[in-house]
Amino acid sequence: MDVIMNYDSLSGKDAEMAFLGALLMGGEESFYSISETFHPEFFYYDKHKEVFLSISEIVFSGDGKVDIVTISQRLRDNNTNIQIVYLTELLNSVPTATNIKYYANIIIEKYKLRQLQKAIMKCVGLFQTTGIVSIASNEIEKVMMGVLLDNQNRKKQSHYVEEIIHEVKNGIDKYLDKLDMSVLPTGFQDIDNLIGGWQPGLITMAGEEGVGKTTLALNFAYQLLKQGHRGMVFSFESSKEYVLTRLACMESRVNLADYTCRKLLPEGRKRLKQGMDIVGGMPLVVNDNAECNIFDIITKTKQEKLKRGVDFLVVDYLQRIHPIDMADIKTNTEQRTTRDVMQLRTLARTLNIPVFCITSLNKDGSSRYSRAIDYEADTRTVLTRKKDAEGLFIDELQFKITKSKTGNAGSMSMLYYKAGNRYEEYYS
Repeated sequence: MDVIMNYDSLSGKDAEMAFLGALLMGGEESFYSISETFHPEFFYYDKHKEVFLSISEIVFSGDGKVDIVTISQRLRDNNTNIQIVYLTELLNSVPTATNIKYYANIIIEKYKLRQLQKAIMKCVGLFQTTGIVSIASNEIEKVMMGVLLDNQNRKKQSHYVEEIIHEVKNGIDKYLDKLDMSVLPTGFQDIDNLIGGWQPGLITMAGEEGVGKTTLALNFAYQLLKQGHRGMVFSFESSKEYVLTRLACMESRVNLADYTCRKLLPEGRKRLKQGMDIVGGMPLVVNDNAECNIFDIITKTKQEKLKRGVDFLVVDYLQRIHPIDMADIKTNTEQRTTRDVMQLRTLARTLNIPVFCITSLNKDGSSRYSRAIDYEADTRTVLTRKKDAEGLFIDELQFKITKSKTGNAGSMSMLYYKAGNRYEEYYS
């Protein structure tokens, strides 16, 4: 335990001094070379953070040149006790400003290790308090994934047009010739004609209970998996076995109801097993833990993205995502749903993948619990089916795209085929 608590061993004092010395020596040029990826919280020592913040203030305000005199004055103005003698010591700690990025990387790595240490100690405390392993492990998993993805998240965000224009220009042919792998063919010609394929972003699939949202979402997933795209499914309503069985029925054209009711004939049983073998080779990850919260979804998806890759994600469904903790349970349902849908959209943008999110509708056609579902969606779809005289849904489904990145909207008919538990385009 003493080793875990020895934060001083991870302070990186020499690297911090060398970094600030290089910054003082290189001035504005050195500052701008690290400003987009380096942040004040990376420092272990408060006085080093104060020096860095003072340098930042001078650079951004344009009040003067970065040197020990101007920095010393700024530190006095900020009521710190750091003397010019210490600034001189920092300046003399390095012979050149050339290695500033190397020093910065050392500081960042030390910061990551300290964050992991703190997370471990917090997990120990959570376990001692609650006795629940999952709550403690969730905390360390979130921090660890944050560390693994830190370099990706801190990539340069601002770009001069002349730096990127050739890449964007070259992407025109790539997109139009359908070589852009971030836009995925849907497997449905009418949808592709309308919106060009599944664009990266949040895709909501709304409809009343029993209309077939899960079936159609798995149809979309099946089409993408057949093309070789890697996917993840978070199922809050069905077990992993049932999800795979539904996919196998699609592959083998077996009636899911016959299987569920144990009425499948020998020939159908044989085809279903063959279909299951094919599904077993698909690049799919299924999570059926009904207690997953939004941060579990984010963490596990990013983890899989790093491990083997993820091309699309299905969440079935939004309103069933589990609260984070006891405090979250007491949170207003609308606020919690709004946060979850915003987090899913951010995840889609960060990973540059389509995220299919099944949502519920109220009787008046509005999204249940939160209006944010509609305006956060990059592509919004609504599923409707008429009912027969007995109040049962007919097999024809209307699939409406009411919002998309392309600006296009439209409606198309699909027909449900029991033999295969699947929807196909229907032209009356």
